[in-house]
Amino acid sequence: MLSYCLRVLLIASIAFNGLAEEHSPSIFYPLPIQSEGKFLAAKNLHLSSNGGIWVQDVHSNVLFYDGRHLLPRNGSLLDSVGDQLAYLNDSFWSFADNEVYRSYPSQKKELIFSLEPGSEIRKIGSSNNYIWVSDDSNFYTYDVTTSEIETYSLLELYKHNQSSYVYINDAQRVLSKWVLATTSGSYLSDGAQFTHIANSKKNFTEKIYFSSSRRELLIGTLRGALIIDLNAPSKIGPFIGDSHVLSFAETNQEYWIGTEHGLFVYSLLTGVVRKVTSSSQDSFSLLGDKIYALLNDELGGMWIATDRGIRYYSLHSKKFTRVSERKLLSLFSDSSMVKIAKDPRLGNLVATTTGIYQHRKGGEPELLYRGRVNDFVVGNGDLWLATGEGLLRFDIQSRRVTRQLLSDEFQSLSIDRVALDDERLWFSSRGRLAQLNIKNGAYKSFGNDWIVESFLPAKITHLLPTKTGDLIIGTDHGVYTYSGQKIYFNRESEVFGQVIDITQAKGGKYWVVSSYGTFTFDRHYQNLTPVTLIEDSISPECLMSTSRGMWMSSSKGLSFYSHSADLLKHYGSPSGLITNEFLPRICATDKFKPDQDISLVLGSKYGLVKIKERELLVSKAPKNKVIFSQVSIDHSPIAVGGNIKDGYQFPYGSSLSFLIGILPEASTLLLEYRLNLGDDWIAFEGGQLTLAHLLPGEYQLQVRPSISITPDDKSLTTLNFTIQKPWYLTNFAIFSFFLIMGILVAIVIFWRSRLIMKINRNLKAKVLLKTDQLRNQSRVLLSNNQQLRKQFQVRNILVGNVAVAAKRSVTEMGARLHLEDDKSATQKYSDVIHLLNVLFNDKDNVSGERESHNFLQILNAVIDAWREEFIKAGLSVKVENSAMNQHIQIDYFNLDILFNTLFSSVLKRCYRGQELSIQISESDSMLVIVLTDFGAPVPVFKPTIHKDNIVNLSTFDLSIENLPTSVAISGGELFVYDFDSKNRLEMSWPIIELEIQGPPEKAINLENSAVPSHTLTREEAWVNSVKHLISENYASPDFGTSSAAKMLFVSERSLQRRFKAALDRTFKDYLNEYRLEKACESLLAGEKIADIAFECGFNDPSYFSLRFKHHFGLSPSKFVENHTGQ
Repeated sequence: MLSYCLRVLLIASIAFNGLAEEHSPSIFYPLPIQSEGKFLAAKNLHLSSNGGIWVQDVHSNVLFYDGRHLLPRNGSLLDSVGDQLAYLNDSFWSFADNEVYRSYPSQKKELIFSLEPGSEIRKIGSSNNYIWVSDDSNFYTYDVTTSEIETYSLLELYKHNQSSYVYINDAQRVLSKWVLATTSGSYLSDGAQFTHIANSKKNFTEKIYFSSSRRELLIGTLRGALIIDLNAPSKIGPFIGDSHVLSFAETNQEYWIGTEHGLFVYSLLTGVVRKVTSSSQDSFSLLGDKIYALLNDELGGMWIATDRGIRYYSLHSKKFTRVSERKLLSLFSDSSMVKIAKDPRLGNLVATTTGIYQHRKGGEPELLYRGRVNDFVVGNGDLWLATGEGLLRFDIQSRRVTRQLLSDEFQSLSIDRVALDDERLWFSSRGRLAQLNIKNGAYKSFGNDWIVESFLPAKITHLLPTKTGDLIIGTDHGVYTYSGQKIYFNRESEVFGQVIDITQAKGGKYWVVSSYGTFTFDRHYQNLTPVTLIEDSISPECLMSTSRGMWMSSSKGLSFYSHSADLLKHYGSPSGLITNEFLPRICATDKFKPDQDISLVLGSKYGLVKIKERELLVSKAPKNKVIFSQVSIDHSPIAVGGNIKDGYQFPYGSSLSFLIGILPEASTLLLEYRLNLGDDWIAFEGGQLTLAHLLPGEYQLQVRPSISITPDDKSLTTLNFTIQKPWYLTNFAIFSFFLIMGILVAIVIFWRSRLIMKINRNLKAKVLLKTDQLRNQSRVLLSNNQQLRKQFQVRNILVGNVAVAAKRSVTEMGARLHLEDDKSATQKYSDVIHLLNVLFNDKDNVSGERESHNFLQILNAVIDAWREEFIKAGLSVKVENSAMNQHIQIDYFNLDILFNTLFSSVLKRCYRGQELSIQISESDSMLVIVLTDFGAPVPVFKPTIHKDNIVNLSTFDLSIENLPTSVAISGGELFVYDFDSKNRLEMSWPIIELEIQGPPEKAINLENSAVPSHTLTREEAWVNSVKHLISENYASPDFGTSSAAKMLFVSERSLQRRFKAALDRTFKDYLNEYRLEKACESLLAGEKIADIAFECGFNDPSYFSLRFKHHFGLSPSKFVENHTGQ
């Protein structure tokens, strides 16, 4: 018992002597999902074969993490499998009673083997390529490769234990044997049984870990972890930790031990144990005390599952030594840093908001000056301070501070920036610039007149003297240079914004860090060239120049460039640095040391970051690994995580979706892909790639990060798959396709011929309709043109007759001129004069003077003009003239138009063989003309319109309905007599008294003896009565088939049948056609469309326009427009 106590005390003393608290805070990166407010507490972490992380949370849900996605967003990738799971080769093993199942994500679980009936499995686990289970009496192992099951008896366990049951917590395959961790010590397999390991006693053992590279066994107990060297098992190794061990992990140089009270790291090189401290106020510290699981991802990172979530630690972060912000505040009196610098004599100089401190290695900071320091510079044994109280000079030897006397311009102002060359001290205040010669005290002020006026007020942000005696001035709007006693502004620098830092690189090139980017220019301050950043739209912060190259801190991390501005390396999150942690202008390097000893110091929001340049450059940062985390077909997942293998056969036409992550880089890294070698790389964002409409064939999908510094840094991940040929692309399908296509073509040809025939029929119907419409238009226009043509023809005949008569009179007069006092010649001369007056008379005279015309000449001219039409229609004209004087007096000459209208109406109303009788007589100084015919009734006349109410007589409607107005315009009178069998019109005009010699002139008679006289049949008389009824009532909108049948005392059906038989058209069609033709005549006369619609029996002008367009093919307005244009 005493020896046991001594051994425990020895182990404890070794442990406490080796334990060291962590001095440099480590960075533990949370998962991106945790920064979104989600919480994930995992009890197990497993490394997938493709590089992803399998996560088993405290609720036994299984999830997969690829750096961008945590799958699934809710629930588990596996169906209900119980609390205990064993992981092996991307598969999960579980048990139910005596049966063991294997499960793959998105697939159903599979029964692999079962124990004897009655057995009840208590524990399951995996080691190497084995699955092990245990029940109350035996320990079973299953070789996944050979499917062999071995059984080990647990009876030996109970011999060394007084309890009724010994629980197996863990088991590991060590070389060719098994080691068990139980509640009563550790046991080693011996044949088919187990023997107790004496050194383990009866202590509770939770975890076992075997290091195959070092041949060491780590045993986790309730009081820490014990290391046993298998090469010297009797040697007692160090005891690590002091609490319940929950997890183990191994790196090349360390053992990581997770306990219920924190994380411990054991160095294999020094044997020192350090505990990783945690702080609940630091988002990048290790939060939580219970370390449930540790996982080395073989990429230079460690994944840590605690009771407060999952964290990632980069082994590369050891290259960055940190001084915490808390420690800085304790060292520098709770003030924030303004500038840091390294000096070979003074060591580290730190300017803060409360003063400037000197800090030597191994000592405490010494306050040199108390008060806010804006900037400082060291030179010639003095420390020059730019403060709120002005420009101060600190003598390094005497440790005394003196105030530099300046001109009144700067005496009471705060100094913002200060810089020093060999002899001159440059300083600025509120945009004003000045220099002071520190040897002779000469002072020169430049004021602020050198600043471009449009940028005033301006701020000077940086001053950099050059070796040539010039000065580079950084402002809030660009860069100025002082050279040759003049200050110049570099316009190209304006787009980069405010200058943050300026430094000169080896070779003479100047580097400038600004708000919107970084650029360089040569030693002559020309050839401004932008510097390529690791990513667009990041914020550069500070520059450091060494003999090896240029270092630039930014919001994305730390970048290393060659002196020619080529980006060589970049270090960022999660390789030991934090995004957006570096402060502007706060960085320094000790150039005065040899190259191998140069170190960098950078100011951070979380303290200070110290770097040894040579160690960082020769180290290899963790490479990113692209991971296919999920494959889906038509939005249905088929494989997740490491179960994604090459050789998938995808159906043709399916939509393929790939979820792609990258570890350990943050989720903002862009990716690019190509489908086959030789194809161009295509960038994509979001971590999801969808491919659709791929042709059949084999594909090799390659994905890599789109941002890298050298081609070697690009980790390429490949997935091979095949798009299957659809059945319709096989030879049989192609043959069948052409056969079916031939049949279809024949069917289509037949169908098309039928369709063309149908289209032709429809087209023919449309052509016929259009032809009818054009025919209707032509009929109306021809009727109107006929009136005009007849008018011109009558005028020509009248002129011809007058000319013949004039010639005859002149001839006779010439024959009689030889006789003196020949009254007959005088009479002939008067006749000639009269005829010439008639010949040259203006028919458009509207002056009010009455005109005289020979009526019989006008009538004969009209009859002669209509001769052919009357002969073709089989009608005759009989004229009886009993008047001695046919010279009438008229107000307006329209007799030709008037008789043209009458003759046109007669042609429409009369039948073949009928006669038009015209009687001319004198009565009470009036010439009376009576027209009698036996045709259809004359249309109802419109009321007479007074001549003064007609705006334009030349465009007045001269249709038969306006005959009373036409007669009245000419100065005559009209009387209409209604008879059942004939029509009688009587017109009269005043006679002009002339001396008349000889008998009355003979009128022209039109006779057609070949055409027999025609007596109307009963049916023709009925049709005439119906037409007469339509002409009298068409203007009424209520007039239709029903009202017409009532007026004719017949039934509606009888009227329709009889009218259809007589005219081969329906009564309604004839009525609409009649109304539309009357409307057309009114349109030609210039009346308004709306008025015409109501006058022709239409209630709605819109309906009238629709019917008019259907009948004539043109809308009323378009018809009027065309007619007016013509």
